[in-house]
Amino acid sequence: MRLLIQLILCSLGLFLLVSAGALAAARQRPAVSASWIAFDSSREGNRQLFMMRPDGSLVQQITDSRANDSSPAWSPDGMWIAFSSNERGNPDIYRVQPNGENRQQLTRALDQDVYPAWSPDGKFLLFSSNRNQSPDLYRIDADGLNPEAPVLQTRLHEITPAWSPDGEWIVFSSNIDGNYDIYKMHPDGSDLHNLTDDGSWNTYPVWSDDGQWIVFASDRTGNFDIFKMREDGSHLQNLMPDQTQNPLSGSNSWDNYPTLSPGDEWIAFASDRDGDFDIYRMRFDGSDVQNLTDSHFADSYPAWSPPVDLPWRVGWLLLLGTLFLLGIRFARNGVCASFFNR
Repeated sequence: MRLLIQLILCSLGLFLLVSAGALAAARQRPAVSASWIAFDSSREGNRQLFMMRPDGSLVQQITDSRANDSSPAWSPDGMWIAFSSNERGNPDIYRVQPNGENRQQLTRALDQDVYPAWSPDGKFLLFSSNRNQSPDLYRIDADGLNPEAPVLQTRLHEITPAWSPDGEWIVFSSNIDGNYDIYKMHPDGSDLHNLTDDGSWNTYPVWSDDGQWIVFASDRTGNFDIFKMREDGSHLQNLMPDQTQNPLSGSNSWDNYPTLSPGDEWIAFASDRDGDFDIYRMRFDGSDVQNLTDSHFADSYPAWSPPVDLPWRVGWLLLLGTLFLLGIRFARNGVCASFFNR
């Protein structure tokens, strides 16, 4: 019994000696993080939300409803996924936690509310709605408690919004000038700019993490490809200059719905280049294209999550456990013998 007490006291003493400095150092290290790609898929019959690791592994189903759930969008803290669903008949904006729990309906208008997009601080959601007869941009609190407020209303269409990382700009697609172009404006609807203005269909813009680039889809080559440009519309680049074909139709493939990884290393997108729509990823320069799903179902609307940080408190607990085990090992090896034999 005396030996057991000595063993415990020794390990506790070693733990107290080294834990303060080790924990202080651990708190300064970057948090452990990982990211996911959410997407919608028809693999369950109707469209449901799924997520997977960025390499296509660990596919998990998020929603399981009788409705069609589509166009997911991650909150900046990774705690929520907003999406559009026709659970009540017409499409409304919902949110759900990534584990599929706490599904909440946020809008309740008798119209089509689609394409949710989060503000950088996670307080608001933008979406497109036809409640004014044509699709316009609206804003709602992320918890859905306050009524919707219009951001931009015209007689034409405004769809697929995206908020800039600094919160200063919103980009979206609109046919204000005839064809669908990429526009940007301040969140209050002021300072409207047409960034593309080329006569083709340009849509689904997303921002790079540094706010310097906008990635979007365009059919200016005759079919949809993924492009990128500077935030002022300059330095336009086609990331898919070598055309691929849909083996079933024989026509050039459609590549659409781009989303960027944290740090802008990868672009995920949907493409029918293998016959049906799958989720792919490629480098930010368009190289190294990889098929992530290959499910033989319609997989679409990928959305890359922010890094999911391991809270520092969890890291501390892991470190505490490790130090305690090391203390017991050192005690067994006689490290504390001199302490108890004084």
